[in-house]
Amino acid sequence: MTFRDVTVKALTKAGKQESLAIQLDLSPSSLSKKLSGETGWSETEINKLIEIAECEVIEKGRIKVLMQTLKVVLNEVEGDLS
Repeated sequence: MTFRDVTVKALTKAGKQESLAIQLDLSPSSLSKKLSGETGWSETEINKLIEIAECEVIEKGRIKVLMQTLKVVLNEVEGDLS
C-alpha cells in the first residue's frame, strides 16, 4: 500500500475532503495543498491519516522474517508427512 492509497482510503472513510480536513485539524485549502503535493505532511498528520484510514504500518524486514519462518515450519510439516 502506498501513501496515496492511505490518503484515498482516509478520504473515502471521511466521506468528503472537508470532513477529512476537520478530522486532521486542517483548513480545506491546506489539505488540498497537501494532497496535491504543494506542501508536505507533518508526522502528526500522517499518523492521524493512518488512523483514520484504519491502516497499519509494518516494516518490510519483519514481513521477510515472518515469511522465512513460515517456510521453515512448512518444510518441517512437509517432512513429517513423508
